Amino acid sequence: MFIHQTSYVIWLALTSFVSHSNAALRTYNLTVHSDVRAPDGVSREVYLINGLQPGPLIEADEGDSLEIFVKNDLPVDTSLHWHGILQRGSPDMDGVPGVTQVSY
Repeated sequence: MFIHQTSYVIWLALTSFVSHSNAALRTYNLTVHSDVRAPDGVSREVYLINGLQPGPLIEADEGDSLEIFVKNDLPVDTSLHWHGILQRGSPDMDGVPGVTQVSY
């Protein structure tokens, strides 16, 4: 039993090291702007992120850190809502504009 527990502890230590050693800082630059598009066949001004609607895919692995820079090229204030990203230490970056989130 002692050997089994020791092996388990070593396995945990190694897997913890491996998962943290593979963690990466992923940086994304997003520009919010408008353009004329026809998503439903009728041309009109739409909001885009880096020329895409919906915006670009943000990929990360568990343990990664994300650094996301957002430039607002719209003539009005805007905000982004982040799905699936833990907002530890930055709750003002997720929520309702003017209530829990600042819009720029």
